[in-house]
Amino acid sequence: MAAKIRASKAERNEAKEYIKAHLPQYLEREGINPERNFKCLNPNHDDTHGDMSYHRPSNSCACHCGARYDTFDLIGIEYGLTDFNEKFKKGCEIFGLLGQEENDEDLKIPANWREINPPDEYKLPERAEDELCSKVYYRLTKLKCTKLKEEHKKDLLRRGLSEEDIKRFRFCSVPDSGKEAAGEIVSSGIFPAKVPGFYTYGHYSIYTMVDDTKGYYCPAFDGETNQIAGMQIRADNPQKGGKYIWLSSSRKHDGASSGALPTILPGKDTSLWIVTEGILKALIIYCLLGKEVSVIGVPGVGTIGGFKEFMKKKAGLNICFVEAYDMDKVDENKVVKQAQQNLLREIEKNGFKAHTLTWDTKNGQWQKNYKGLDDFLCDYVKTKSGREKFITYLKKIKASLLQPQTKTA
Repeated sequence: MAAKIRASKAERNEAKEYIKAHLPQYLEREGINPERNFKCLNPNHDDTHGDMSYHRPSNSCACHCGARYDTFDLIGIEYGLTDFNEKFKKGCEIFGLLGQEENDEDLKIPANWREINPPDEYKLPERAEDELCSKVYYRLTKLKCTKLKEEHKKDLLRRGLSEEDIKRFRFCSVPDSGKEAAGEIVSSGIFPAKVPGFYTYGHYSIYTMVDDTKGYYCPAFDGETNQIAGMQIRADNPQKGGKYIWLSSSRKHDGASSGALPTILPGKDTSLWIVTEGILKALIIYCLLGKEVSVIGVPGVGTIGGFKEFMKKKAGLNICFVEAYDMDKVDENKVVKQAQQNLLREIEKNGFKAHTLTWDTKNGQWQKNYKGLDDFLCDYVKTKSGREKFITYLKKIKASLLQPQTKTA
């Protein structure tokens, strides 16, 4: 039987408050961005649209199905715990409120934690400089233990990428052993401290990396600096975190959060940018259009913080944006529709012109053959003439958006 935590009633109450207040950090630890909607965590709700969200005023997760959870509720669901004392101890372990030694049962609550990290403010843990992160990720893609598995290669080919694209954009598989992968990187003279996905353990601070989600890595590029900004995992067996999970090691020693990063892919034409949802989707669109057009992929429809930063950097330039969120924005998914409208407002707010792109329609109605623009283009641009026709169409959109405004007397 596990030993009881040694603490006074006041200390236990403060620990409970601390764990509840850090619900956003718990979600991020699970690969969920608290700033956007996500799939309901209620195991009895077969949610396919992303009906749950983090409600800041009540510091809880709420869903249309009626479920409302705090941190302890989610710990109970994840670890199959019903007794509150068991949930409490697990929460103390997760948030590092217990000592490093197995028999240390004293609570160690950070002093002045309310002032340092107020409950109403969500901050991502510190991460390494972009240059180091990119250096580590580039090295990760070259390891023998991350060589792209055949089933992952087949999936990428099925989605429209060529073998040359797969190699050029450094797709690789999650290693069987994170410790082995981290060890090889360290042996090459690179130390991945505070690089998302990596962390240290033990008395001698041995490096390892997160490897519990099997699948393949989709690099999130900042093509303007030729860096890999982060890694997203396309999961083989999607669970509650969804199909795509960020490589992250927040709440681990020397670890860091991935953040919610866009992928930025400048094409030959940098005056027109397609904005789509998803890191992999953006890369597929970019490749299918022959790198002629620039593409930016936001991590999720509602996660546009990185895109807003991108627009700030482009302030004053004569560029325009083509919104290409999935076609369920038309008449089915209210979350996507709302996010789409918000995206268009932000583009206008930053002084740019935007056009909404639709496809697979007949008489204005979506035919439901192709949900994403990547799926549509995979068939449409199979021939050179199809690609050229679509690019010509985009050029016409750009011309109409960027035409000089005539002044009236």
